[in-house]
Amino acid sequence: MKTRLLLLLLACLMLPAAALAQELEVKEFKKPDIPDPAATQYPVKDGNNKTCALVIVGLTADDAVFEGDVVRQERKDNGQYWVYLMEGAQYLEVSAKGYLPKTVQFSTAGDIESLESAQTYYLTIEVPLTEKSFDDLLGDARKYYVERAHNVRFNYYDAAKIAYDRAIEHNDCPFDLRDTLKTERTDVLFLRKYTHHHESACDSVAKYTRLRGADSDEVFKWLTADAKILELILQKHPELTGLQTALADVKARVASHPKSKKTVAQQVTVQKQQVSGTITLDDDLTIPLQTISIYASPVSEVKRDDRSRLQLLGRADAQGRFHVIMPPNMHYIITSAEMTKTADAHYVAPDQTSISIHIK
Repeated sequence: MKTRLLLLLLACLMLPAAALAQELEVKEFKKPDIPDPAATQYPVKDGNNKTCALVIVGLTADDAVFEGDVVRQERKDNGQYWVYLMEGAQYLEVSAKGYLPKTVQFSTAGDIESLESAQTYYLTIEVPLTEKSFDDLLGDARKYYVERAHNVRFNYYDAAKIAYDRAIEHNDCPFDLRDTLKTERTDVLFLRKYTHHHESACDSVAKYTRLRGADSDEVFKWLTADAKILELILQKHPELTGLQTALADVKARVASHPKSKKTVAQQVTVQKQQVSGTITLDDDLTIPLQTISIYASPVSEVKRDDRSRLQLLGRADAQGRFHVIMPPNMHYIITSAEMTKTADAHYVAPDQTSISIHIK
């Protein structure tokens, strides 16, 4: 009798915690149409020396734990979890602090009966939007944006898009900040689109190298296409050092390919104009400096809230300092705080390296 009463008391104590816990939601589980080579590029072997399947999990919850036929799990800097499972695995159990455990049956989530060796899969799990405040969601989105320089994978920008969607859709998102976040999201969508094209080109190079050899016409075609994709991205985002390294590698492979032209035209190195600046405010303005975005403009006069011809360069820090790279054919800078009305942009001379902006 005493034992039953004790169990009943424990159950009652656990009820509030269970009631407060929220359920994780599986949004998508799939094997990409164009295979992701991550499982073979970064392989993990099981106890039978067989290459594991890799499930790349997009989940913003911290300290998640995965169970089942799991050989290893890794938390990546971009917030993803890489979970390596044995061939034939049919489910994955997901636990995270503050959430009810979730069992993901692959056949139900993505019509995949079991995982194949050396294959990569994508699993997207969402947490309830009410779990985080707007400030937390904004911090998640901005972290993706600030740390983009070294990230070159499609999955990173796919997760960034989700983070921006959540911040923009939150009820507490300030109206005057929403337009800035939408502009940043547009930038993220551009990177999401073209990093996907880059990865598709890489996959095609790997495929035809395996089928027809590294000197085949198909390999040359896809290497050339990949170089153009990377150049397009870097033309708009020269700060992406990870892609600069990738472009140098691709160009070297193109140059060494038998189909490459025997004579290489002399290349002219275009120096990027870097500009450092400081923003100050009138005493009656209470705008947090770190929320002010910096744009490049091709014209001196910018109409109110018209960002159609502008290019986002970056954001000031908490002290109002910023460092940007001017795009070609743009010689003016304007801030988001000045765009509440038609305003004159600040001219940047071709040899100018610093600028001070005072907002009234």
